[in-house]
Amino acid sequence: MYARTVAHKNYIKIPSENQSFFVAKTKASPLSTHKHAPFVRPRCSPYVLLTLQRLISFAAYIKTLQQSKKFSIRHPMKVTYILIDDADPRHRELSICRSGTINRVLLEDYGYKVYSSIAVDAHNYAALFHYGLADALSGLPFMSESGNGLDSWDEAFLHCSSLKTMLNIIAEERRKIDPENPETVLLGWQEEPPAAFLREIDPQRFLSFLNELSLFVRTTIKEDADLEFIL
Repeated sequence: MYARTVAHKNYIKIPSENQSFFVAKTKASPLSTHKHAPFVRPRCSPYVLLTLQRLISFAAYIKTLQQSKKFSIRHPMKVTYILIDDADPRHRELSICRSGTINRVLLEDYGYKVYSSIAVDAHNYAALFHYGLADALSGLPFMSESGNGLDSWDEAFLHCSSLKTMLNIIAEERRKIDPENPETVLLGWQEEPPAAFLREIDPQRFLSFLNELSLFVRTTIKEDADLEFIL
């Protein structure tokens, strides 16, 4: 779902064969933040999506619009780039701003009970996929109703026997993150009005979350409990 790209805080200019698209500031198109606006999401798995694939896909989408009867190449289409601001309630309502929860549970319980939880806010949710941690964790034997594990978009459970492996994966992936290199990622885009949604990723903030997550997993191991992922 998330791919690496670089953006200016106020605008972006993307050159193409026939023209350049100039991007308005974040507040230029309030309609773009409507929670019911249709989003165009990549059809491939979000875990294996690379930056180049996302940019090529977006360029192909723009080229298709250029060649359609709706748009004339003589009149360049303006694409609004929205930099997500979690302090803006309009942005928080966007369906593309996803968040989640990781719960400590006991799979052997007769009833459903959550013993403790850790929140995955919209920033850390985006970073989880951007840095490839979700992809790395997907190899663990998650259990879910859909059978797709962590990529199931519903509740996914991980048995306590796999939690030490999970800790090793977190430790390995965190070593790949440069704490001094903040990045801006492309979350997705919508057709009408033409807009793309970006998010700034703070690596130090995400590393702090990984510390909290690792501690949560260690405590879960000590209690011989299991984990439930709602992402």
